[in-house]
Amino acid sequence: MPVRWRRSSGSGPLVASGERRDSVRSYVVPLDEAGELPQEGTADLRYAGQSFELSVPLQDDLAEAFHRAHEDLYGFAERGRQIELVAVRTAEVVPGPQLELRGERSRSVQGPDVLELPGATVWVPEEWSGRTDAHGTLGLTRS
Repeated sequence: MPVRWRRSSGSGPLVASGERRDSVRSYVVPLDEAGELPQEGTADLRYAGQSFELSVPLQDDLAEAFHRAHEDLYGFAERGRQIELVAVRTAEVVPGPQLELRGERSRSVQGPDVLELPGATVWVPEEWSGRTDAHGTLGLTRS
């Protein structure tokens, strides 16, 4: 399997990702008394009197989704039993920045050798070789 190394020009981010903010709202009420719930996220539900909850994706018929999940996991459902909503979990996700990777001329190396790249020096041991791709990523493989 190749070893991957990503070069950095020194002027931009080495890693970029989206931003995620998770939120949990506690309820502990009968599901039919919970009011309006968000369109997306998960609900932690249980039968009244149980100690453990199941997380079910929020959807139109949440009660039936819980019964199905309970039946799938435990082998039975009690459709006449009251369901409690314990918590609702939601997340806001803001996409990360788009990165433009600019490559440079392709370079090859056969170990043992030292390859000097912009912003880094790479030791390539004996019996290893590699080549940079169009984005400047160096892939090393054992020869």
